[in-house]
Amino acid sequence: MTDKDNNNDSKAAAKPLELTDQVSEEKVESSAKLQADKPTATANTSSTSVKPTKAIKPKAWFAGTIAFVALLVALAGLYVGNQQLMIVQDAISKQQTQVTGIAAQLDSATKEMKRLAANLQEVAANNSAAVSQINGLTDIVANNQRRIDEVAGTERSDWQLAEAEYLLRLANQRLVMSGEVRGSKALLQAADGVLVELDDVALISVRQAIAADIAALNRADSLDVEGLYLRVAALSSNVEYLSLRSAKRWQSDEQLAAPEATSDSLWQTGLQKAWVTLSQLVVVRQSEQRVLPQMSDVEVIQLQQGLHYLVEQAKFAVITGKQPLYNAAIANLQRWILDYYDAEEHNTAAMLSELQLLSDARVSQVWPDIGGSLHALQMVIKDRLGLASRESAQGLPQETQQ
Repeated sequence: MTDKDNNNDSKAAAKPLELTDQVSEEKVESSAKLQADKPTATANTSSTSVKPTKAIKPKAWFAGTIAFVALLVALAGLYVGNQQLMIVQDAISKQQTQVTGIAAQLDSATKEMKRLAANLQEVAANNSAAVSQINGLTDIVANNQRRIDEVAGTERSDWQLAEAEYLLRLANQRLVMSGEVRGSKALLQAADGVLVELDDVALISVRQAIAADIAALNRADSLDVEGLYLRVAALSSNVEYLSLRSAKRWQSDEQLAAPEATSDSLWQTGLQKAWVTLSQLVVVRQSEQRVLPQMSDVEVIQLQQGLHYLVEQAKFAVITGKQPLYNAAIANLQRWILDYYDAEEHNTAAMLSELQLLSDARVSQVWPDIGGSLHALQMVIKDRLGLASRESAQGLPQETQQ
């Protein structure tokens, strides 16, 4: 549409130009004719004077008017064409702006569509995850319902048998793991009380096995592991109160007693006093014990840490029931205290006497086997389950026939 309008405008502008050219050619021809006719007219006027010059002026005025009008028309056409061209250019720019806006809108719409597609994919993934969770919850609910149905079908006696089995199992574990004779015996008695409440003849063999296990525990020597552990642990608090060995001043009775005068003479008395004074400067003592040099503070701390370590080793041996490790720890404690501390000091002597008593203690023991009662109860429960399964298997065909 725009190219056609431009062509029409150019044609419209070219037509006045052609008309102007024709008018100018006519002017030239008319002026040439006038110049050619002048001698003739002069001759004619001189001779005859028939045609006046005023007859030619209207034609020139008319041609000028036509040329002027044609010029105005051409200018008007140019102006109109220019205006139409500007209008067309404005329309084209507006259309280009609209096209750019539409392209931007299309781009934004495309991005929005992509975002919506990503959101849809995310929603679909969330939906699939929710569906899988719902399926998992459905399976859990079905499993719980099955368990509820199974529990609803059990009797009270089954629960009591399960309780007695748990008590017997716990008694075995406590005896094996910690060596608690009294705790294991109490658990066996509690299991026997549960079986008494059932009042079932089939459980007599189980109660007989429980009585045998209790008798075996009564024959076993009771070892107070907790008490022995606490006695060993108390040694750590006495380490700081021990006194280290040091060189003592040994003075004989003769040195402590004042010398008696044996002579009445003054020079003998003075000589004896001088001898006593000189003898006190040098003391010669024979000792059967090894004299240790003075220890520094760091060495004293290291010695105390070593004693604490030996106490911890003895405690570990008590808990685990390792008799050789316990005996070695107690013997090392005694040897270290005798070598580095004053055995005649009160706190040291008390600790050595306690270590002597602890050295005779026993931390390991062979416990009796009390698993017979648990095995007997498990056999009874197994027989009952087999009987129940046979009864259910026999009941199913009857229901099918009905």
